[in-house]
Amino acid sequence: YGAAFLFGITSPSFADRGTGYNYNAGSSWNPNVTARIETARAGTPSLVYTAGGTEAVISHVTSGTGVLRINRRSTKGSGAWTESLIPSNTNRTLLWPRAASGGANGNTIHCIAITTPVFNSGSTYQGVDGALLYYRSTDEGATWDVIDYLDQALSSSNFLRTRADSYSIFSRGDNVAIAVFNQMADVIILKSSDNGLTWTSQIVNDFPVDLYQIDQGIDLNGDLEADTLETSDESGAIMIDYNGMVHLTFGRMLVRDADLTDNEWTFFPQTPELLYWNESMGVGNFTTIATPEDVNNNGLVDDAGDIGRYKTGLCSQSSIGINADGTLFVVYSGHREDLYTNTQNFRHIYALKSMDGGNSWTQPIDLTPDLQQVGYEAVYPNITPTVNDRIRLTYMRDLEPGLAVLGEDPYAMNQIMYLDNDTLLTSSVGIEESISLSEGVQLYPNPS
Repeated sequence: YGAAFLFGITSPSFADRGTGYNYNAGSSWNPNVTARIETARAGTPSLVYTAGGTEAVISHVTSGTGVLRINRRSTKGSGAWTESLIPSNTNRTLLWPRAASGGANGNTIHCIAITTPVFNSGSTYQGVDGALLYYRSTDEGATWDVIDYLDQALSSSNFLRTRADSYSIFSRGDNVAIAVFNQMADVIILKSSDNGLTWTSQIVNDFPVDLYQIDQGIDLNGDLEADTLETSDESGAIMIDYNGMVHLTFGRMLVRDADLTDNEWTFFPQTPELLYWNESMGVGNFTTIATPEDVNNNGLVDDAGDIGRYKTGLCSQSSIGINADGTLFVVYSGHREDLYTNTQNFRHIYALKSMDGGNSWTQPIDLTPDLQQVGYEAVYPNITPTVNDRIRLTYMRDLEPGLAVLGEDPYAMNQIMYLDNDTLLTSSVGIEESISLSEGVQLYPNPS
């Protein structure tokens, strides 16, 4: 199995930024990564495998128009990459792609990405600031028969904006699903049962004001005070089970737009809940499956005065897997009230499961206890979609909470880690953690 992640060493400009790739043939990982796989500076890779044996990485390049770049090879873990561009007629730069493989024969690659938002020196596309576009190849990435597709449900008649990394895609056979985790708009899913040819949409969380303009103001109860509303923290995951049902997890978030002059809104990063939803639950009905671990049993979420800036809630950055009997597994990054630097609390990677299709869930367990009492920040977990004898995931760890790309901390070396665990599969308890896959600098998933 392979792992792809954003890599770069030459701070602060990171001219060498691109996809870091490593592979494990079954016994050990290859040596740590020292260079990107692309020929030009790139970002936010998405790794897929097809039934025909193609290994492909899709990433974005930050100059020119279109420029979603795909690197392919016919043998997993070895051989030269063949690089090409995914065609586009948008006359816009496309950023932050997500990809999945599927189709009846397993050789389709589905990809989504957004046009560069105005905040990132882009412009609106068909009236949407950061339009989420869909691309499809049915021949393992050699050619693309669907490009620049903007579904009506995500058009300017329903949405004004899509933000970086606030979406997810999954495919199983001819079933494909896309989730968009908006914060000041609806959380919505698109679903296709014909391998991406036609789509239906369903609202998951109905934001109370359609086409909300920032600084418009929301006072639904007429008390002359800005309302605080429940929404998504823009970080979530989607998965389709073996019966074709869509499952979602995302961080709950509270928002308020009280200052009507600043072109911004307020979000509350100490919002604690991780939410779960599936298609049987209906609009606005969620299950809270995780909150921060109450280590001291005082009934509160304690902190050291500050939390690392990820623009998410306290339990977030989730990823979903499933095993052969339909058991669901969710991993996420969660706040630790008892572990902190001088001012900021650490996060660890937690996991939990449901054996009844999401109706009930186990208590989360911490997969990343501090090694030798050294404080580690553990974020951005990514589980393999199919779980077999162990749950397997990658995550990022370093010694400081928060993001250098936001100016919170200086750039420093951090590590992409592989972890496998059988605690949730059997009665045995054991955690095995490898050496890091890379000791290069891992940037925030959507640097400009």
